[in-house]
Formats: sequence, structure tokens, C-alpha cells
Amino acid sequence: MRARSRKPAFFTDEHVVALPFEGRLLFAGLWCAADRAGRLEDRPKQLKINLFPCDDVDVDRLLDGLVQVGLIIRYTVDEVRYIAVKNFEKHQNPHVREPESIIPAPDEHSTSTVPALLTPDSGLLTPKEESTNVLLSDESPDPPAKAPSIASVARARFEHWRATFPNETAKMSFTKDRERAVTARLREGIAPEVIDEAVTNARGDPFWNGAKDGEWKADIKTICGKGSTVERLAARSKQQRSGMDMLRQRYGGAT
Repeated sequence: MRARSRKPAFFTDEHVVALPFEGRLLFAGLWCAADRAGRLEDRPKQLKINLFPCDDVDVDRLLDGLVQVGLIIRYTVDEVRYIAVKNFEKHQNPHVREPESIIPAPDEHSTSTVPALLTPDSGLLTPKEESTNVLLSDESPDPPAKAPSIASVARARFEHWRATFPNETAKMSFTKDRERAVTARLREGIAPEVIDEAVTNARGDPFWNGAKDGEWKADIKTICGKGSTVERLAARSKQQRSGMDMLRQRYGGAT
């Protein structure tokens, strides 16, 4: 997750206030989850872990709501799903050291968006859009696109790790040993989202954060050092959800 700015007009924008409370919070969270181009992988389960860890919300449905009002684009490139926050670069000034986006941009015909018209005073349109009031279209088929390389997928896991541990990793780079560790797990068949879940769970684990000996251990090359380590860390999400379900059953949803 990254630090982003938010304009006061966000809270009164007619498209934002039309959303349920959870949808507004999700939209704000997407800005922090997106890369410097306003793009991110379309993975509702991971977004729920990152943005709603203790809430029972349907992130996939909320994302569809954001599409309906024209705030985001959900699109697919070579069977990989992505999200683009509309006009992100107009409203944000990413840090100069933030890496360039490795996620392919949405083609004008590759969206899954239901056509939605935005008004010029919404504060969410670019000057070109304001002058033309362009409607999004999904009538044409997606053009062929090159599949992301395993190196780019590994790089995306590295960026998720840096966003999860921003203070500890501020001066760290995507070195060969880190790339080898992540790539090895991907080649073993461990899904990218499983690696991300492992990293997310390590963030809240005292051991990985040096509670015992004061030594921070959560380098991604260590997390991904063994497939069993990744799977064990990722499995804690299921264990935590199972524990929450038990508490809800016991106390009638009071948790």
C-alpha cells in the first residue's frame, strides 16, 4: 500500500456519495493499492484482506458498483484481470522513486465497464473528456496482448512486499536474489496471490517483525525461501477467517 493524497472535493462528489459507505472506502483504498499509473491486479479477495480485514463485505460487488458510476475500469489482458482508477495521474503525484507501472494499460475497447456518463464538474474527468463527454464502450473485442512474463509477475510481488513494509524496504531494490526466490516459488506453481497473502500475513506476525530478538526477518527472499514457508504464512488468512466465523457463531455476530 502506498501513501496518496485526497482532495476535499472527494467527499462531496456526486458519483462518490452515490456509493454505499463501503464503496467509498474501497475507492479511497484503491488509490493506495494502485501503482503510479493507477493500475492494480483485479483480485477482490486480496483487496478485502488489505482494506477490510475485519469486515464482512463483498468487494467484488463493490468494484462493480465503482464501474457502474464510472470511477474505475475493470479489464482483462490475456486472461489476467486488472483495475485502472480513472484519471489517477491527474490527481496524484507519485514519489519520483516509485517504480513505473508494469501493468498493461486498458485499451479503449478492453473494458468491462457499463457505459456511464460523467459530468464535467465531477472533478474526475480529464480536460479532454470534459470537452467531449465521451462514453465508455465495450462493443469491440479485446485486442491480442502479450502474456506477462514471469519476471514481471515476480516484480509485482516485490512491489506488493514493498507496499506492505514501506518503512523497512524504503531503500531496498529488486535484486537478483529476491527475483530468484520469488520466481522459484512461481515456477513451483504457487499462485501470485498466495505469495501476496503470505507477505500480508508476515506484516502482522511478531516473529517476522523481530519481536523476539529485534531482528526484522521479513525480506521477501526469506519469505519466499521455501514453498512451505509461503504456504504456511498464506494459510493463516484461512485460519483467521475460521476463527472469526467461530466467534460470530458463538456471540451471534457481535464481533
